[in-house]
Amino acid sequence: MRNWSRIITLLAVAMIVGVLPVFAQEQGASITLITPDRPIAVEETFDVLVQVDTGSAAIDAAAAYLSFDPAIFRVERIQPGTALPIFLQSVTDNETGRIGFAAGQFAPNLPAGSFTLMTITLRALAPAEAGLISLDSGDPVRTTDLVAAGSSVLSSAIGAVVMVTDDPALLVEDATAARASGQQAVETGALFSLDGAPVEDTFVLDTVSTPFTASMDSLGVWAADGGWAVDADGSGIAADAGTAAAASNLRLLHPVSLGGLVNADVTILYRLVGDAAQGRLELRTAGNPNWSTIAVLPQAAEWSQFAVNLSAYLGQTVQLRLVWNGAGAWSVDSLSVNGVAGADAPAAPEAVMPEVLPETGG
Repeated sequence: MRNWSRIITLLAVAMIVGVLPVFAQEQGASITLITPDRPIAVEETFDVLVQVDTGSAAIDAAAAYLSFDPAIFRVERIQPGTALPIFLQSVTDNETGRIGFAAGQFAPNLPAGSFTLMTITLRALAPAEAGLISLDSGDPVRTTDLVAAGSSVLSSAIGAVVMVTDDPALLVEDATAARASGQQAVETGALFSLDGAPVEDTFVLDTVSTPFTASMDSLGVWAADGGWAVDADGSGIAADAGTAAAASNLRLLHPVSLGGLVNADVTILYRLVGDAAQGRLELRTAGNPNWSTIAVLPQAAEWSQFAVNLSAYLGQTVQLRLVWNGAGAWSVDSLSVNGVAGADAPAAPEAVMPEVLPETGG
């Protein structure tokens, strides 16, 4: 049983006798790990924000259970937030790479909206191209959750991937790196690679395994339909997003194998601005023509990382694309897929798609 379950029981009893209002279960609540949008130097300390978005719910308790590689990171400090001031659990184990934190609140001061549950200061210990920091679930005693009136309202728990390096060249941001942005429209309904060649929706490149990163400096691995262009000046922000087609998409042409993994995440480095701006991350499995939305990205005025857990697709081969609604401006620097290998995890099947571009008649 969770150590913090006593307050949930207490809150449930209070609700039954009329002390607390009853809330209907809400959807869309999330916990997201927010990390710096740059490589971290070995021995540098940096903050990880555990950000809560309750949607339209008002919550009475939250629990975040994190796992990390203790050879790469060490916890230096944990600073609880103020929205849930009743601390139920705070455990750190740098030997196993685990953090457990839970907190709650009584009515009428139940928090709603977006707030920081806690700020974790980590020290980077060793170089790592993709240091995974995950939010745990599925274990009865280590399940990340948001609770309102005794019921879970959590829809998604999103971890993070951090690059740690001892290479000074990687610690200086490349101001000339190309970034794709919703800057100008291409012909609506047509699918083009960003280097100009027409591409059918079924076309794929070779299947890749994790870790894999696709940046906007490699135009041949992307295909765009309406509204995406490459901005090489480093800003990545559209001058006039109104020229873009609605629901334009940017598709990664490499399917990604999630075979042999026990955990996996996809991370996007992006900037999304505008009152009505919305960006979605969509996925489809090999051989399936239909796309499913797996995340809606929050707005971010500065370059930010957004990670989505892919555990539901372990053992499969997946394709990924970004869909922009044509409002505001969405800029993307890179997309990375990282995984944790397991000795007994099954291999993923290859994507069954055409291997060559169709004839264009030109």
